[in-house]
Amino acid sequence: MKHNLLTVLALSFSLQAFSQVSLPRIDAPEELTAGSFEEGTITRISESEIAEFLPWAQNAQNQLNRALNTARSMPLRDRLPHIERAVKSVVNRSGSRQYQMFMRFALNRGLLLVSEMQSSMNMEDIGAQENALDLLQRSIQVALSFYESDLSFQNRAQNGNNSTVLSYARFGLLFKDSMLAGVINVLDANAQYRLMYKLVEMTNWDLSRDAHANSYADSIVEAYELMQDLPAEPLADDRANLRLIRRLNALKILTLVAPASETRRQGTPSVPIGNVSRVVSPKYGDLLISASSNLDGVCKSLGFDRAVPGSEELGDTIHGMVLEVDGNGDPVKMVPVNSQAGFYLIAVTCSGHRSSPRVREIAVLTLPRANDMLYSSSSNVNGVCRSQGYRRGLEGVSREDHIRGVALVVDENGDVIRAEPVISQTGFYISRIICIR
Repeated sequence: MKHNLLTVLALSFSLQAFSQVSLPRIDAPEELTAGSFEEGTITRISESEIAEFLPWAQNAQNQLNRALNTARSMPLRDRLPHIERAVKSVVNRSGSRQYQMFMRFALNRGLLLVSEMQSSMNMEDIGAQENALDLLQRSIQVALSFYESDLSFQNRAQNGNNSTVLSYARFGLLFKDSMLAGVINVLDANAQYRLMYKLVEMTNWDLSRDAHANSYADSIVEAYELMQDLPAEPLADDRANLRLIRRLNALKILTLVAPASETRRQGTPSVPIGNVSRVVSPKYGDLLISASSNLDGVCKSLGFDRAVPGSEELGDTIHGMVLEVDGNGDPVKMVPVNSQAGFYLIAVTCSGHRSSPRVREIAVLTLPRANDMLYSSSSNVNGVCRSQGYRRGLEGVSREDHIRGVALVVDENGDVIRAEPVISQTGFYISRIICIR
């Protein structure tokens, strides 16, 4: 009995020590602590502050979409300053208190990354303007994806529940996933290194202050230790910067997947009229929905019975890959939206009693790897997801050719068949894939 008691006590102390993992102190990126890019630290707000701030959150979406629409008809040289002015206007109008809002954070950090890019390279270089514009548009897309949760948080606060724990990890990883795809398109080695450095720095800060930081301990410590060893500014030699970029690319933090939304709200219905509800910005999980989707299926995935024919409102101002769903509301594939083709749903009217959204668990994997090697775009999409522990994948992966080397080709079962070189315009690796749990 005495021996068993000692064993239990030893195990108890062991578990207690294990649960209290000591993480290094991760400081906020300097640019986010003061000056024009400063982020707020308010998590509890009064009724009067809500009254001042709520109209900003409600109007920001319209202002950003208008700016994107107007920019489409402008010459390329005028688009970047136009979008930049619009984003700065939205951020500045949030008030001097700088509220703790992920929507504002995304826009603010997008401006910061563009500023870093402008300081690190010649913006007259081929593709530079397009890269900067892409970064801003990506930050807008992330901001709009948090439109619902921001308003939801404010509404809960207005009802007296203003102590909601904010998921910094979810925000940081979603922002990282979206912006990383744009950063690796920047061909200037100086600028790409500086942007990747800042992106890792911001992501690690977000993970370290999350309520579940200990679950990311390995990635936080690994990133922290590498950042202590790397220069904050790019080196004079491009080849040296490429070596630094490869070291950053190997970090586990870049492969982490954002946790699911706690509320899992798919769009914001207006006050129902009878059994009809208008759903603004409908989403499947965190993904925008393609206009090529079956509308009844869209409403089923949102928890309704069917769609009202002809009620859809379409947009094409946010470029990238969006999700197509079938008549049962199940995900089918990812399809592109750009200035030449493709639309996504801005709003749809659904009928029937609303229940909980019927969505499958999905995961967005950015730069997926197996044994530190990227996957070739020649791989079977189901096999890539199965090798990562998921049930299947969706057709319509994003692919890139900027990281030189070799990439793995896997079959439908996830088994490695061969390796292929990544060569400009002929050999590609998978930069983003959607997997079903």
